[in-house]
Amino acid sequence: MKNLRPVLLLAGALCGANAGASDAPDAQLDSLVGMSLADMLEVDLGTGTSKFVRQAPAVAYVISGDDIRRLGARNLLEVLQGVPGFFLYNLRANFNEPVADLRGGFSERGGQVLFMLDGRPLRMVDNMTMPEILRLPMHLVERIEVVRGPVSALYGADALTGAVNVITKKRPDEAGISTGSFGQRELWAGKSGRSGPFDWAISANHSRERETLTAQILRQPVRSYTESVEREYRDLTLRLTAGPWSLTTWAMRSGKDEAGGPPAQGPQGQPFPPPQGAPAQEAPPSQTQGRSRHQHLELAYADRIDDKTDLRASVVRTTFEGGTESAAAAAAGLILPKRGETHQSADLTLTRSLPEAHRLRLNLGLTRERRERGDNPPGPQFGAREGRSLVLQDEYAFAPDWELTAGWRIDHFSDFGSANNPRLGLVWNTSAVLTSKLMFGQAFRPPVFTGADPVARQVASETMRNVELAFDLRPHEQLRTALNLYRYRAHDLYVAGEGELPPAGRGLGVRHGWRRRRKCPRSRAIPPRVRWRGH
Repeated sequence: MKNLRPVLLLAGALCGANAGASDAPDAQLDSLVGMSLADMLEVDLGTGTSKFVRQAPAVAYVISGDDIRRLGARNLLEVLQGVPGFFLYNLRANFNEPVADLRGGFSERGGQVLFMLDGRPLRMVDNMTMPEILRLPMHLVERIEVVRGPVSALYGADALTGAVNVITKKRPDEAGISTGSFGQRELWAGKSGRSGPFDWAISANHSRERETLTAQILRQPVRSYTESVEREYRDLTLRLTAGPWSLTTWAMRSGKDEAGGPPAQGPQGQPFPPPQGAPAQEAPPSQTQGRSRHQHLELAYADRIDDKTDLRASVVRTTFEGGTESAAAAAAGLILPKRGETHQSADLTLTRSLPEAHRLRLNLGLTRERRERGDNPPGPQFGAREGRSLVLQDEYAFAPDWELTAGWRIDHFSDFGSANNPRLGLVWNTSAVLTSKLMFGQAFRPPVFTGADPVARQVASETMRNVELAFDLRPHEQLRTALNLYRYRAHDLYVAGEGELPPAGRGLGVRHGWRRRRKCPRSRAIPPRVRWRGH
């Protein structure tokens, strides 16, 4: 009964709501005319259907292409650093790759924030979040949608604390080059057109940069060190469209070279032994090279069956290959295995508007994920995980200026069972300048990939429940004030290592192995923010 308390509170608020808002149709027209361009940007993340930002049943934040240019941001990492409540850190345990912290949800595995590219989830079995996407250049990006709070009821696994959707330009007709300090170089180009029955678009990005990191080892004795990191990013996108059919392929390669840093250490903090016969002081310096390659292929069909029904279907295949080479590990006779993953998914979505002010959404999905290990050194393969999902959602405009969104998602996985994620969202356009929202949502993240291990199959998924009240006040076209009051509780979080548990809300460690957190973190926050948009 305790678990239903947020739902009952929301239902009570709905029953007691004053439906006597202005019935004049001119009131909604005046509200629409009074919207700024930022208000009229549509966001897809909140419901899976396009809505104005202020009317989405979620705490949504949209960064347009103009905003990105004003910021001068070069990549996604620099854009997200300016989003309220969004923090990104370089974590050495993650090979100096950034990890996302949204509302205090932090894990070296990533995965508490779901990243998407043009609506396609960029999740990985091992890391849950593809860290390379944060280096995506911004020159060919149309907008970025950020939703804070659980959205697994729409997008499934990993969206515990929020989701980020990067939407690229459909007609990328531009090219450019830039250079800067620290070896920063960027090239980008895009072209679109029509050939016979096909509309086509092709685009490419290439970037390279260097940076020097300074950090400390907190073990005794405390030591400071510097490390040089050079990164390279390349991608190519090809999109073909013929009527309701579309074919999209995206290929990305990423590389990283590290030099310097702390003395190389093993999993328990001990130094790697030097080569046989060499004194300890002649052990090679810490040098690491990492390479990864991602390929996405999507075939989609989207059409309007009639004036009230939309149909969308897609089949997606994603492959990943990557590996790391370490001079210190090689000197100790250790070979770091290469990793590979294959993801296949198919989904069907029906959206229908009913005369009684309802809009229904049904989604059916199938997934298959396989994690593989290289043959050198030989080791056990990890097998595959299969899943299927069902999503039901109803958007009900039951009174003028009021809308209730209710949804439920059921996922079933072959290795750890089922996950149920409900969501409710009540939106009230209180006035032409004020929007009020009351929301409840639940999200989950699968456990570490279990493969055929019968013990690991008993592991439960991580879950989070969130209740939130939000106010969005826009008294002027260039002034926005927002207030969010939220409370969430996470269950069965997993952290790395066998030592002491990190502080609540953190999942940080460098050792192998995962275990359940005995104490589940809670969080309450009141994050107000004021934003002024200049001319």
